[in-house]
Amino acid sequence: MDCTIQWPEFTGLGHAGGAYGSGYMFEGLDCLTPHVRAVLRFMGVSDMSFIAARPMMFAGADAATSALDAAKAAAAALAETWSV
Repeated sequence: MDCTIQWPEFTGLGHAGGAYGSGYMFEGLDCLTPHVRAVLRFMGVSDMSFIAARPMMFAGADAATSALDAAKAAAAALAETWSV
């Protein structure tokens, strides 16, 4: 039985209250993205993109607004690469 997904691309959009990226205090504590990558790889998806809006809660309103704007810009740039 072949259980692999028949589409090769995946884009994940997410958010988090804290900042888990490079240069932040909690760098390396993002548990969600690596697990989603592993599950999708197991199902046969090899081309994955993840866009995260973070920090959204614990860094103040200005940081949340900046994070959301950056995520929107990243999503728009990624969408420009898609062929329909």
